[in-house]
Amino acid sequence: DRTHDVLGRAARGLLGPLRARFLHHVFHHLRIWDSEAADRPDVLLAASREIQRRIELYWRRESRVIHPPIDDFWLQEKSYPLPPTPYFLIVSTLAPYKRIDLSIHACNALKLPLKIAGEGSDKRRLRRLAGPTVTFLGHQDTEDLRALYAGATATIVPGEEDFGLVALESMACATPVIAYRAGGACETILENITGAFFADPTPRSLASILETFDRGRFSALSCKEQARTFSRKRFEQQIFATL
Repeated sequence: DRTHDVLGRAARGLLGPLRARFLHHVFHHLRIWDSEAADRPDVLLAASREIQRRIELYWRRESRVIHPPIDDFWLQEKSYPLPPTPYFLIVSTLAPYKRIDLSIHACNALKLPLKIAGEGSDKRRLRRLAGPTVTFLGHQDTEDLRALYAGATATIVPGEEDFGLVALESMACATPVIAYRAGGACETILENITGAFFADPTPRSLASILETFDRGRFSALSCKEQARTFSRKRFEQQIFATL
């Protein structure tokens, strides 16, 4: 699904044309294998309606949507003190398609504190883009992540996600989410109840939400209840119902 994005990035630089030609050849064989493999399963389960759309588009097959579960760890009740300085949060692999650069540019322009938890191949480029209000935290264990979620004004999901467990983890910690209006986020976030959406994949569109965002308008209870609807128990019930 992201073939064109990958080829576009690979084609940059002195050796770009050679890399792109090689990948084009590899992807051709991968698509043949993928098409053959897609005919083998008796039943296909999709993680979201977005994945269901892709299954129909590329494989010409029907599928049933069963959303992945959030780990029970995130649904445990635990309170944390609010931090002295408000901040926005990103929890993500640092990869180009995650569009973390949108959040950095938006927070640079508005001089808003942004904390980024995660590691990845795009870290060096993102560090070069970051202004003084952006902090890279690197890898964080789950307990530290829960504290980060709970203390944030909102968690930002700037890229198009296949499903997106980060949004659910944030809501389980009573923190609303700001997400790009596409992909799996549209299936997990209740607009104006557990989060807000920005319409275009641009820093300006995201900034228009950030500069007026008020966490107080969002119910902590509603966020937690929405996260619970994606529990492991419900997931297992749906899986067994397909057998």
